[in-house]
This record gives sequence, structure tokens and C-alpha cells, in this order.
Amino acid sequence: MWKDFFYFSRAERRLLTLLLVLAAVLAVSLLAYRHYAPQSPDDAGDEALEAFRVSVEKADSLRRQGRRESHSHVSGKPAAMFPFDPNTADSSQLTQLGLSDFVVRNILKYRARGGVFRTSESLAKIYGLSTEDYRRLLPYIRIRQDKPVNRTSTPLPLKPEFPAARPVTGRVLKYAEGTVIDLNDADTASLKRVPGIGRVRAARIVAYRRQLGGYYAVSQLAEIQGMPDSVARWFRVGRLPVKSLRVNRWDVDRLRRHPYLNFYQAKVIVEHRHKYGRLDSLPQLALYEEFTKKDLERLRYYVDFD
Repeated sequence: MWKDFFYFSRAERRLLTLLLVLAAVLAVSLLAYRHYAPQSPDDAGDEALEAFRVSVEKADSLRRQGRRESHSHVSGKPAAMFPFDPNTADSSQLTQLGLSDFVVRNILKYRARGGVFRTSESLAKIYGLSTEDYRRLLPYIRIRQDKPVNRTSTPLPLKPEFPAARPVTGRVLKYAEGTVIDLNDADTASLKRVPGIGRVRAARIVAYRRQLGGYYAVSQLAEIQGMPDSVARWFRVGRLPVKSLRVNRWDVDRLRRHPYLNFYQAKVIVEHRHKYGRLDSLPQLALYEEFTKKDLERLRYYVDFD
């Protein structure tokens, strides 16, 4: 009986065969279409975006790796950290410290033009020196101070109290003990009459006063290279400096010439003006990590918001 169930007539077998052939043709057509049909715009866009993302990540990885190598290695060797004086270190020593050739050349050019690093902070003014490199080098900066002149070998025939200035053969007439002069009004001739100050130190005092715009405290003399602490008792500040640091008008290059502003601080000031408009007070700069409380305290004597 089950054989009768599966029995087909000749016409039915022909129809069944035709249906199977059509089904096979349809299946083959679908497979061919999927294989050879062009991708839809969405699929092509997804693949392009994925390829772009991979290329960006690879380029970014190579850039970060190059930056780390340029900051931490010289010719494949790790940077060596040791105490150094930026006023005397040669190109080989600066390179061993991990500085790029560009920064080393800028330091040497600055010194060749008569520039002197008076404080550790003044090194940050070098163009191209990154904040990361400066902070890395800061603990190792050693700026040599001039040794005080030893006068014991050739004593002068002066009275113990030295009540009045007296001429000495071959020497500048010095002030009497107790004399005090204005630090912002004294010229080089007056400065050379102060015991402990000669031609070079007098020129440095006047040059630094010109760069600052004037002194607001006698303690600023300590920022000058080779200035002994003993000379401070001969000075006072009677006239405060003129506020001439025009933070709303000057560009980066002119702002960074001031001894109390480095390149990165000058750049912050200019970018703040471009984004938010003119500066009206120093507390606006306190929001930036480039400015410390000490920086703002010193700048308040010089900043002009006009």
C-alpha cells in the first residue's frame, strides 16, 4: 500500500522534474548575484571609514613613538641626566641631555649673541624647548655665580669707619658707608661707586632694569648673574617701574622679551585674546597652568591693560 502512496504518473514526474530544475537555476542565480553584484554605497562607505580609521591610528601611533624617541633618545641612546650650566654646556652635553638639534642650535645662537641665562626660568624662553623638556631639565640646572672678589691680598689704606668717600689711585671713588641710592635712577657711573660693583655689574644692573621696565624691589638684584647679596644694603626703590608690558597689544615675540614671561606664557596671553577678547586683570591668567602665583605677583608691577 505504501508503494501506491509514492506512485506518480508520467505527467506528474515531468512537472516535478521541471520544478527541481527551476529551483536549481534560481539558487545558482542568487549565489552568482551575491558574488558579482557591486557593493551598496553603505557597505562601501563602511569599509572606507574602517580603512581610514586604521590608517589614522597607525599614523598617530608612529607620531607618538617618534615624539617619545626625539625627547628621550639621541642616536638611539637614552637621554643622560646630569647637572649642567646652560651658559657653559657645549653642544655635545646638551645633546646628551636629550635636547633636539634645533633646540641646541637656538641655545648656542642665544649665547653667541651675548645672551646670558641669569636664572633657571630664563632657559624656558628658548624657542622650541617644550614644557615637558624644561620641567625634565629644571632639577639639573646649575647656573654658576661669580665668586666675590678677594681684596685681602691688596688692602687699601682706609680708616676703619670710612666716614667719607676718598679717592684711591687707580680705583673709582666709592661711596661712604651708610650711603643709599635709588635703584631706578642710578646710572652706571653712580653704580660703580657702590662697593662690590664694578663696570660689568653696573652694566648688568642697567641692562636688566631696561628689560624689566624698572625695579619694584631691591631683592630683584638677586636675579642678576654674579650679583653678591652684600650690595643690596646700598639701594632703595623710590620710584616704582612704569607699567609698559602691553598684554592687549603685543604679539608673542615681543611679550616673551620681558624677563618675567617665557614663550609659552606669551602664547597663552595671545591665544586668550583671540578666544575671549582683551585682558582686564591678572586673575584671568590664573586659570592657566603656565602661570603660577609667583608669576602673577611679579607681573602686576609691569602689566598695562590698555
